[in-house]
Amino acid sequence: MCEENPLIEIGDHDVNLLREHIGLFPRSGLSISLRAYLNSEISPFPAVPDDEKNTDDSGSVTGDKSGKDIVETDAPDQRLDAMIDGLEKSPMSLLCHRILGEYYLLLDEYENAVDTARGGLKLATGESQRTGLACQKYVVSDVWKNKSLA
Repeated sequence: MCEENPLIEIGDHDVNLLREHIGLFPRSGLSISLRAYLNSEISPFPAVPDDEKNTDDSGSVTGDKSGKDIVETDAPDQRLDAMIDGLEKSPMSLLCHRILGEYYLLLDEYENAVDTARGGLKLATGESQRTGLACQKYVVSDVWKNKSLA
């Protein structure tokens, strides 16, 4: 995510690439977070048509190989749990941090949003030092500053 022209808003990503990632890596932490985000009220993208979803007869849960269920629901607490689970499975993902941080802001959970943002900033700083690429635009984006400090 360290690049010359970073994507400032999550909505700046290509939704088709996000959905393709979910399809290719359905059990990865990032996919879990992306799925919850795309099904949330903060997503600027259109909902996935029902005929494209992989769900069972109830339309709400699909099982993975480990027997654990992947919940696709409209309940905010279950989406939040999925986003947290996604971040726990992919702790090095800047996008997982951003998704969870934005959702915490939606829920007015400012302390959790700040903690998540700090984790993402620490990760971005580490990546910048490791690669030698400047992440300044990404780290100090007006979106995070305005949302976190508002």
